[in-house]
Amino acid sequence: MIFRKKWFYIFSVLILGLFISMYFNVKRLYETKVIMAQLDTKNSELAIESASFEGRQKKFITSLKSEVFEVTAYDKSPLSCGKWAQYGKTKTGTKPNSLRTVAVDPDIIPLGSIVYIEGIGWRIAEDTGRLIKGKSIDVFFDSYEDALEFGRKNIKVYYNGKSGYRIS
Repeated sequence: MIFRKKWFYIFSVLILGLFISMYFNVKRLYETKVIMAQLDTKNSELAIESASFEGRQKKFITSLKSEVFEVTAYDKSPLSCGKWAQYGKTKTGTKPNSLRTVAVDPDIIPLGSIVYIEGIGWRIAEDTGRLIKGKSIDVFFDSYEDALEFGRKNIKVYYNGKSGYRIS
């Protein structure tokens, strides 16, 4: 009799454990479905926001000045920067980045201005150069070879001549 009660208790605990584990698995599955539904909603909202962002971006670009600039390239080597290469910093004090930095003539495009270069993308005017005068821009590249490969091009550039800040 004691033997049967012992097995009954063990069997009851196993069945109870099975039901509890099924409950938590179903609950986890439900929560996963809810999260997936929320992600689908967010993804569709992001697609709508992306479409409206592209429209706002076009509107913003058309509000900027647009001119054709001579666009060249440079890197952080002494071949490009001369004696200034030892510092590894731009005129604004930032570390140059190939996805962000361009050198400009601050009399045309103030330092700190956001610049859009057709075929290249958005950049920030963070640096100057002794040969960057007038309507010329120098795009920063990570290597000297990439800068040489880019060469010299005449490209349409969009900028706001009144934004940014001046370095004394």
